[in-house]
Amino acid sequence: VHLTNDNREGLLRISRIMYDAGFALQAINELRECLRLDQDDKACLSFYKKVNKVAKAITATQEALEAERYSDCIKKAAEIVKFESSNPEYASQANISLCHCHAKSKSADGVPFCESVVEHFPESTEFQLYKAEAYINADRFQDAISTYQKYWNTNLITRKQRRG
Repeated sequence: VHLTNDNREGLLRISRIMYDAGFALQAINELRECLRLDQDDKACLSFYKKVNKVAKAITATQEALEAERYSDCIKKAAEIVKFESSNPEYASQANISLCHCHAKSKSADGVPFCESVVEHFPESTEFQLYKAEAYINADRFQDAISTYQKYWNTNLITRKQRRG
């Protein structure tokens, strides 16, 4: 696509594939290249506006998370869902951020997000710990204990496997 001059159609196609796969930040670069070739290209411009909203929400969510501004993180992750609720890749990205940020902000509202994330990534000990934190925040102590025990057992097995 990049080897052909003025291949706006190819750039648009690649950006759609990237976007559908959950890579909005990479898709925006392809769309910028398309618009650099022709800033009036209606298809590229229309898709750029949609992708740009999602890309900005993803970036803002990541920045808020890194800066430990958890309430901002929650708001921006909710925007991702608002802009792109039909794509499971973006729903998953938003749920991961919502789980993490709710757990760290001591909010009881993170449980459904953390349960969803752990359902999709059951082997992730990091998400198991966020889920346990969410249970504690929601005063679901027995669920937290159960989740911590599962984490401990998984971690213990992993350490034994490493030792051989």
